[in-house]
Formats: sequence, C-alpha cells, structure tokens
Amino acid sequence: MERKENDIAKNVSSGAEKVENIGERAQAKADAAGTAETRAAEKKAERKAVKRRTAQKGREQKEKAAAKKRVDAALAKEERKAKKAEMKAAQKAKKAELKAERIARQQEKKLQMKAKRQEHAAKMAEKKAERRAEREARKELLRSETAAQRIERVEKERAERLALKKQKREQAYNLKLERRDARLQKREQKLKDRQHRRETRRTPGFGGWLAAVISLGVVTLALTAVVTLGAIDMAAMNTAMTSAYRGTLYELVGIMENVDTDLSKVRVSASPAQQSRLLTDLLLQARLAESNLERFPLAAEADANVTSFINRTADYSQTMLNKLRSGGSLSAEDEAKLESLYQTNHKIREELNRLATTVSEKDMEAFMKAKEGNAVLESFQSVENMTLEGNGEENLPEGTDSGSAQQSGEEITSVRAGELCLQYFGEYSVERADYAGETTSQSLGTYNFFLYDDRGRQMFVQIAKGDGALVSFEFYEECTEKNFDVDRSKAIAEDFLASLGYENMAAVWVNESGTQATFNFAYEVDGAVYYPDLVKVKVCETKGKVVGFDAAAFLKNHTARGAVSAKLTMAQAQEMLSGKLNVQASRLAVIPVDGKETPVYEFLCDYEGETYFIYLDADTGEEVRILNILNSRQGRILL
Repeated sequence: MERKENDIAKNVSSGAEKVENIGERAQAKADAAGTAETRAAEKKAERKAVKRRTAQKGREQKEKAAAKKRVDAALAKEERKAKKAEMKAAQKAKKAELKAERIARQQEKKLQMKAKRQEHAAKMAEKKAERRAEREARKELLRSETAAQRIERVEKERAERLALKKQKREQAYNLKLERRDARLQKREQKLKDRQHRRETRRTPGFGGWLAAVISLGVVTLALTAVVTLGAIDMAAMNTAMTSAYRGTLYELVGIMENVDTDLSKVRVSASPAQQSRLLTDLLLQARLAESNLERFPLAAEADANVTSFINRTADYSQTMLNKLRSGGSLSAEDEAKLESLYQTNHKIREELNRLATTVSEKDMEAFMKAKEGNAVLESFQSVENMTLEGNGEENLPEGTDSGSAQQSGEEITSVRAGELCLQYFGEYSVERADYAGETTSQSLGTYNFFLYDDRGRQMFVQIAKGDGALVSFEFYEECTEKNFDVDRSKAIAEDFLASLGYENMAAVWVNESGTQATFNFAYEVDGAVYYPDLVKVKVCETKGKVVGFDAAAFLKNHTARGAVSAKLTMAQAQEMLSGKLNVQASRLAVIPVDGKETPVYEFLCDYEGETYFIYLDADTGEEVRILNILNSRQGRILL
C-alpha cells in the first residue's frame, strides 16, 4: 500500500518534468547509440588492423623464407663449385701421379733391359772366352793325346751323340704314345656313350622277350661248348702244368743263387753285424728252398737227400747266428764249414742253372709223368750226388725255425690291361690275350695274361692294376745260337726300356747264361746309383729280342729323391775295409738296409782271384752289404 502510494506520488508531477525526462532519455539513448557505433567502428578498425598486421607478418615471413631459400641456393651453388673444383684438382693430381708412375716404370724397364743386355753381353763374352779356352785346351789335348786316348775320346763323343739322339727318339715316342692313348680313350668313351644311348632307348615288349630267349640259347650253347672243350682239351692242361713246374724250377734256381751269394759273402766278411745279416738271410733262403722242393714230384730218396743238405745249411746258419748274438765270433772251424757249404752249394747252383736254361717242354712232360731217362730227373740225381758228396760234416746242433715276413687313385680295368698288353707287344705278332686272374699285393697288384703269337708261342705278362705299367713278362722263345754279343744285346735292352719310358737307367751287371743275357739296370742320377730302383731285362742272343722283363722293384721303390749326402769321404771309408781286400774301383750308391735307403760307398775289390763289391755306410763306415762277381763259362756275372 505504501509502495502504491509512492508510485502515485511519483506520477504526481508536472508535464514539464515529464518532457524533460523524455528528452534526457532520448539523449541518453542517442549517446548510447553513438557509443555503440563508435565501438563497432573501433572494433572493425581494430580487426582491419589485425588483418593488416597478420598479412604484413605473412608477407614478411614469406620474404624471409624466400631470402633464406635464395641464400641456401647460393651457398649450395658455391659448395658445388668448390667440390667440382676440388674433383678437377684431384683428377689432375691423379693424372700427374699416374703419368709420373708410368714414366718411372718406363725408365725402370729401360734400366732393366739395359742391365739384361749388359748381363747377356757379359755372359756371351764369358761363353766366348770359355769356348775359346775349350778350343785351346782341345787343341792342346789333341797335340798331346795318344792313340788310345784318341780312340777313347772318339768313342765317348760318339756315345754322347747317340745318347742325345736316343733322348730325342724317346721323347718323340712318348709323345706318340700319349697321343695314341688319348685317341684310344676317346674311342672307348664314344663306344660307352653309344652303348648307353642304345640301352636307354630300348623299350620292353615282344622284341625284348625274343632277345632274352635268344641270349639264353646262346649262353646255353656256350656253356655246352665250354664243357665239351674242357673235357677234351687235355693238351692245354698239360701245357699249364708244364708252365707251372717250369716256374717253380726258375724260382728254385733263384733261391739257390741267393744261398750261394750269402755263403760267398759271409766267408769274406769281417763285421759281426754284417755276418748276422747274411746268416739271417741265408736261414730264410734255406727255408724257402725247402718249401719250393715240396712242389716237385721227386722220388722220396732224392727229395730227402737234397732237403737234408738244405736243412743242414739252415741249422748251421742258426747255430752261428746264435753265437754272434751272444757276443761271440766265428771260429776257424766255422769258417771251414762255411767254405764247405759254399763249395757244395756252388755246384748245385750251376747244375740247376744249366737245367733251367736247357730244359725243353718234352723233358718237363716226361718229368711230370715220371718217365725214366728224362733230363730233369737226371739233373736232380746229379744234385743228389752233390749233396751226398758234401755230406762230410759232423752232426750239427739243431737250430730254431725262422719265419719270413710278408709285405703288406683309381685302378684300371682288366679290359684296359688287355688292351695295354697288345700295345706293349705290338712287335711280337700277338694274336690273342687270355686273362689269367689277378695277383693281390699290398704294394703292387697286377692283372695276369697269357699272350699267344702267330706261331702259338706263349708269353706270361703282368700289368699293374694302378697305372697299367708293364710289371713283368716271360716269353718262351727258343734260343739256340749266339748271334748277338753282350754289347749289342745291351743296346737292345736299353732300347726296350726307352720304349717303355724309362730314363737315366744304367746297366749295373749282366748274367750271360748260354744264349741269353740278363741285364740289371739301376736308376742313376747326379753320379749316385740307386739300387732299389732295379729293372731286369732278358735278351735272346739268337734273335736279338727281349724275352724277359721284371720292373716290380722299380715300380715299388722309385720316387723323387734329393741329393745324396755323406759324412765320410771315399778315402776315409776305404780305410775301414778288410786288409785282405785289394780295392780296384769305388763310387757313391744308395742301397736298402733294414728297409731304409742308405747312402753307401761301393768298392770293387779282389780277393784270391774272386771279385767282390763291398758296401760301407757313407756316414758311419759300417760294412752293410757284400756282392760277389763270378767269372763262369757263361760270362761275367754280378751277383
């Protein structure tokens, strides 16, 4: 109520007050409107100013970015220019360096060529001086040489020319063999390829069934033929048995020659160590001879008497060996018994050697059939008489037995070995080669063949399984007359070795027995003879043809070796020989001693009309081996 009264009180005013109030309000309203417009204008102006400032700032930033980009581009350009200049400078320096190196190499090469020319000129001048000196020396030699010296010189020069021609011929022959082997290998490979293509193209069917039936029929016919031939071809069996007994006879001859050699050596030896070695080998050879005799179809009495002599030799060897091992020495009685055994065995060896060189196929067949009056049986009866004559010894103590020790890439096939047989013996008119099995050994395995020439004569051949080398062969050629002497036979043997590719082989001894000459060749290099590398060649002196060959020792032992060195001089070693020996010649050699190759000095000596080779260790002077040369009816034999 009071409020209403107040309002009423307020409304109670004059009209002038009301007009005044309205004017004020309008003025206030106008002022407010003007202020709003001003504010709006100010805000608008402010916004424009912000926009201008933002745009200005953007322009400034763009200008800064553009300026920076221009600066970076300028810096990069300058950097590229600097790098390019640096590369050009480096290339220029490299070219200059290469040019300097090239000039230096050219100068060095020129200096080297100049030095070589000067060296060559010096050598040529030296050679000229040497040739001049040689000519002067030769002229002086020709003025002072005797007729005998001239003959010797001419022969030596002729031998050198022949050796050079022989070397060239061997080289040409070896080249021919290599080309031929290459052609054969190529041909063999073509045949294998052709057979492989045929087998891979073959399809099963009626044709294959028919081929199998035909093959079965052929095999059946072949087996029938083999059985028939085996039943009726007794002559071939007799030939095989004859060959086997002949081989056993050759083996016995070789064993008895070894026994004879050992007895011959031990009677002149002054070294207990050497005597022990000889007696040990003598014991072994005696056991081998006893085993060999068991394979002969001898009468019981003859076999017992010959075997008794061999056993007596072995027993007495064992007794003397035991004495030496206990520190004793051989007595005069021992030496007398050795001399008696040597004389008896020497006769036996000569008789068996005569039998081996003269026996015929008919004699061997009669011996196998135990016919009376055949040459083989008569020869063994002579041997029996010799053993009885030499049985004047007292009872000897029994000795102990001694056993003998046995020796323990891709291989070629037996077919290839058969082809090689035909190549090796192209000049022997060989018509066929029959495979005869293999021989297995730790050191040298072989394929064995029987070859037959156009006259039906037989040859036994062994080919090495490893490389196809010819190991040995024996050709049963009849040799009745002496149409070629030892020198010509030696040349034939040398040519045969050359055809097989052997070089630097020197003949060290020859055994001329009847009309056959067997040469032993040893490898020789730098003045030293290597006896382990031994090859044996047998020549028929009737037809001048090689009929025997054995290279087993060479193939087992030959290898590249260094120079031979020795601690003792030849004179120092010679002083250690027995005083009873007369030295005739000496040289450096290499021989096997206890399974090891040992440098030795070889002395050719004479004692009571017999000639010996004494071998002394080149480092210690110890007597390590003795070889005896016998002068028999067949010629000069070196054992």
